[in-house]
Amino acid sequence: MQKVIHPNPIIKSVKAIIIEALIIILLIAFRDFLKNMTIGLAVGSAAVLIAYLLVLQIKKKFESVILEEGGLRYKRGLLTQKEYFLPYNKITETRYSQNIVQRIFGSGRLVIDTPGGSDNPIDITEVSKADAQELITLINNKNIRKQ
Repeated sequence: MQKVIHPNPIIKSVKAIIIEALIIILLIAFRDFLKNMTIGLAVGSAAVLIAYLLVLQIKKKFESVILEEGGLRYKRGLLTQKEYFLPYNKITETRYSQNIVQRIFGSGRLVIDTPGGSDNPIDITEVSKADAQELITLINNKNIRKQ
């Protein structure tokens, strides 16, 4: 049995879109001062927004938590890939937290830790609540069976 969980960068995407909207509003407000540059700046900022959203979508494909029979495998990185393996019996704590904005969008922060606060805890900032709950339940079930 293998289950793969990827982050969902919805919060970062929404923040970027809001910032872009504010930039467009400022450009409209100062169009008399900026004269002919307004359209060029608007198109340029929209291009940056699109590139940023594409990078977020590509980046999410390169971060994952994989539930395997013996433990969790955490992979991340596009150019420099890092991979950690945590046996289920070494996992001491799983935490899922949400701020108010994350609650609205149904995502949150998932932290999986080992004894003594390992240098490499699994920390994913935008995981859906359903994926996090399923992951935590599976980890707890694996740990109960090991005891």
